[in-house]
Amino acid sequence: MSITQYSATLLGLLLSIFILNQSDRQLLPVLISGGLKCSTNSSLHEHDCITFSNSLEGLLKGPTFTVVYSIGGVLLASLDSRIRKSRIISAATCFWSVVTCCLAWVTSYWHLITLRLLLGIGEAVFNPVALATIAAVFPFEQRARALSVFYTGVYVGGGFGYLAGAANTSLGWRSTFLVFGAPGIGLGLLYLLVGRRADRIDRVEGRPSGPKLGILTALWRSRHRRTFSMLCVAASIRNIAGYSLGAYTPTFFRDKFQLSDTEYGHTMALMGVIVAICGTLGSNLGGWMSDRLAASSPSAKLDVIALSQVLAAPCILGVLSATTASQALGIFTLAYTSAETWLGPAACVVQDIVEPEYRAQASAVYIMFNTIIGGCGPLMVGAMLEAPAIARTKSPITTTLLFVVPTTYLLSSLLFFFTGRQL
Repeated sequence: MSITQYSATLLGLLLSIFILNQSDRQLLPVLISGGLKCSTNSSLHEHDCITFSNSLEGLLKGPTFTVVYSIGGVLLASLDSRIRKSRIISAATCFWSVVTCCLAWVTSYWHLITLRLLLGIGEAVFNPVALATIAAVFPFEQRARALSVFYTGVYVGGGFGYLAGAANTSLGWRSTFLVFGAPGIGLGLLYLLVGRRADRIDRVEGRPSGPKLGILTALWRSRHRRTFSMLCVAASIRNIAGYSLGAYTPTFFRDKFQLSDTEYGHTMALMGVIVAICGTLGSNLGGWMSDRLAASSPSAKLDVIALSQVLAAPCILGVLSATTASQALGIFTLAYTSAETWLGPAACVVQDIVEPEYRAQASAVYIMFNTIIGGCGPLMVGAMLEAPAIARTKSPITTTLLFVVPTTYLLSSLLFFFTGRQL
């Protein structure tokens, strides 16, 4: 198998694992609104549900996962200098898949929060190590497109996660966790075999020219430290919108449009298709435009992101102001396609400005900042929902998301634009 064929095969397998990575973390928000939580409008599982408040729900959807995920990524990413990347990815995939399966047997909120923490630990190491692996096997001129293809896993995986709403209707939430968790074990073991050649390529490219520094020292000494810092802040603000929408879109549709159990299942299935198709389209469009324009302007990758977020803001206002679920879904296709061009180009800038031997750890630091800050979005939304002024509105979830999402889209756009001026 040629290196080109191998690179494509490796990218395909990493993408498949990343799809499961994203769908497994999306299961809980969807299933909470589908009857796992007793206080929802669902009557599907009224004798098999768990009681907890809106604030505890926000904690479960947000920091419980994101803080462990982000800090664990920084601590565990350093393993790539001592353990083969293929072994790290294989072990992490198998671990979080087993944790997802274990969610089928929870009986209390504390079971949920413990397993959510473990899920964060299992998924923490995959992303930075996978990004460094892709950067090693793809040349600079193809890197943004390769990373954008990889990041389509966010959308395809998120789409599968929304399909859990439909699976829940027929299988129940416990069996749904098993159905989504089991395939990852097989893919994790397969990667142990396929990833060996990538380990050899990485050892050649990533060989340090001198003594290896600590990641924070290396970033501080880098001439791009200001760019890296600003990029972390921009991505963090952008992720507040992403995490808030991911956690509360099911609640928005259920509560604002007063959907029945069957209507909710169908709506989540349609949402899954939209997320998968439009997210994939937006991600690949962002990568293609970035690689095409990067030769003429060093700031092109970040300029593409800045423009896309400006275009997405009025579209998401239309979604949240819609009067019917079908109208909201239709406008969401435009909002999502525009908003989701950003992940691949932003991750590519991190890989471009950091020395090869520090890529995994630099990616982990970048992910840590944007995940911790972005992960506070669901916690903030949950707290705002309990504020008396918002609770008295006709649709508290709509009011809250109207305040949070367009604001963070526009603010992140400005930050990405000014970060590009540093390149």
